[in-house]
Amino acid sequence: RLGFITGTIDGKLDEGRRHARLAMATAQHAGLDPAAAQAELVLAGAERDGGQLDDALRHGQEAIALIERTLGGNDVAYSDALGDTATTFARRGEFPQALAFLVRAIELRARLSGGQHPTVASLRINLGNVLGELGRGRECREEHLDALAILRSALGPTHRRTGVALLKILAD
Repeated sequence: RLGFITGTIDGKLDEGRRHARLAMATAQHAGLDPAAAQAELVLAGAERDGGQLDDALRHGQEAIALIERTLGGNDVAYSDALGDTATTFARRGEFPQALAFLVRAIELRARLSGGQHPTVASLRINLGNVLGELGRGRECREEHLDALAILRSALGPTHRRTGVALLKILAD
């Protein structure tokens, strides 16, 4: 993951992809499927950032399959993979699929970490965005307001993530 971060900070997306692919191959060779799944998600993010949405979706779905096979469907990593793949669906304009993945991610993460967890709030912001794209403005605003309340409670009113959520709500 560090290789991807370093590569993208320097504006070298291809270098980040190479590092993620190397990490994935190394983890797979060592039989570390959860680590390989994480590398798949990093690579999915790099591909998504580079506009390679088909490749990003493939890597996200492979990460989900690896996590299901090794950790089962009752793990935070599974929720993270669902949320990440939902982002790819949304970028592709496939909002019904993004909606389905986000609902599953939120339900799982809330069950595992509690409904007031900041990650649940982030997922709900993404859900609100998707609902807005689907023309469901009232539900979009409700999700954003609920997410903001979670962030205010969990992180405080002056935390950066709380501020970002508030700006999004004000922009709507």
